[in-house]
Amino acid sequence: KSKIKTYTKTFFHLLKTDMVIYKDVIVSRLIDIIIWTTTLILVTSYVLPQLGLTPTYGAFFASGLIFSAGYWHIWSIASNFVADINGPKTINHNLTLPVPNSLVLIKQIISSAIQSGLPTLIILPIGKLLLLKRFPLTNFSFFKFSIIFILSNLFVGAFSMFIVSVVKDMNHIGKIGVRFMFPLWFLGGSQFSWLTLHT
Repeated sequence: KSKIKTYTKTFFHLLKTDMVIYKDVIVSRLIDIIIWTTTLILVTSYVLPQLGLTPTYGAFFASGLIFSAGYWHIWSIASNFVADINGPKTINHNLTLPVPNSLVLIKQIISSAIQSGLPTLIILPIGKLLLLKRFPLTNFSFFKFSIIFILSNLFVGAFSMFIVSVVKDMNHIGKIGVRFMFPLWFLGGSQFSWLTLHT
């Protein structure tokens, strides 16, 4: 029992430390997401339909942005982690604490999930504000959305750790986009529905 208590306490202290550090950049991250989301929604909803794209595509795309914004944050998380491993190695401090190394990894995954997901919650109101009636929420299920949101952000956290494991140093950081992120993003269903791909 005392070991579990120590593990739990250490885990939450490490997570809290990450959140204190993240607090300094969250406003900047929100601004980035607002600019990115607004630009993409306006283009896909009001410009691309002039080229023949279906008018409902903007609403579909806006929904996909909730995951995409968190997904693209993987690049930043992985880059910072690789830079630390090849530089100051602050991760070594966490690995010397009286907890299993696997718990440090789980903490990193959860921390990354929170950092990537929390700011993306603003995308739903932005989409509704920009699209109004084009973005109906009549079939919106808060319960289903919550489950998908949590799972997708845990995926982001875990995937960022996978990427760190295959990138040797900052000279190879370009692999993240070209070999992993771009193919998954373009083929992952945020640009088109799975039904479209199947057809």
